[in-house]
Amino acid sequence: MQNNEQKNIMVSVLSLSYNHQKYIAECIEGVLLQKTNFQIEMIIPEDCSTDDTRKIIQDYQNKFPDIIKPIYRQKNMGYFPNFIDAYKTCKGKCIAICEGDDYWISPDKLQLQVDFLEKNQDYVISFHNAYVKNEINNTPIQIYEHSNAETTTQEELAQGRTFFSVSALFRNNIIKDFPLWYSQMPTNDYPLYLLLTQYGKINYIHKAMAVYRVNNQGLWSGENNLIVRINWLKALNVLINNHEGQIQKNLIHQQNLLLNNLLDVIKDFNTEHKNLKNLNTQYSNSYSYRLGNLLLKPFSFFKKLIK
Repeated sequence: MQNNEQKNIMVSVLSLSYNHQKYIAECIEGVLLQKTNFQIEMIIPEDCSTDDTRKIIQDYQNKFPDIIKPIYRQKNMGYFPNFIDAYKTCKGKCIAICEGDDYWISPDKLQLQVDFLEKNQDYVISFHNAYVKNEINNTPIQIYEHSNAETTTQEELAQGRTFFSVSALFRNNIIKDFPLWYSQMPTNDYPLYLLLTQYGKINYIHKAMAVYRVNNQGLWSGENNLIVRINWLKALNVLINNHEGQIQKNLIHQQNLLLNNLLDVIKDFNTEHKNLKNLNTQYSNSYSYRLGNLLLKPFSFFKKLIK
């Protein structure tokens, strides 16, 4: 049985962490920053980091044992098994996502989102604006402005509307078990939102309250444009095969747009490497150059089919 303390938890903050010693303290501090009239817990499934991430988490756990609740893996599970297992341990009425290298900057983030969901039972997700901190090319922090309306439906989500997971808060106990296809996905957030929006709508708050960090450790953020788009194409293929009706049609339309875009990216990718070839012939034999040539042929064929 759950005790009263467990029953009264409103928000479980889920923060997957692996080799985040540079970032995890800032992530935790953003959660501790929150000013709420309800109880929260921070679940940190630490996936056997090879740096001092675990030690930093332990220090915070000792100081804030009622909030910081790590799960110390005995062996590395990998991203998806770690996420699914930790998801099932969340006791809150709602779940907020904050990966170990991202962080929150507004003390009223959770309160605003919870207040909205409590007053609007036909909504299942709330998200907001976020800043993007790119540590790969050292660009200044920029705000990521969503063009989304204040409400998004599942059909509109399937058209390609996305948002950063660091901004998301959603109702818990809607999804009891994940479908088998979920573990085939190269990303966890977008398919999760598609599953959740079977039961309600998405709310958008026009306020930047978090920072999404772009670095080489992110599941997607460290990849180049070509790899990101190929992974997204794989994700859409799985989703299309496991949805039907208007949702499937919208996903197919999104895939068609991506195929056209991907072909352009591959052409740019190869043009760049051909220019490099003129400077140094070794680039013509590089893996990335050959990959671009290899991928260009099937995607040219797909583009003809789309037309």
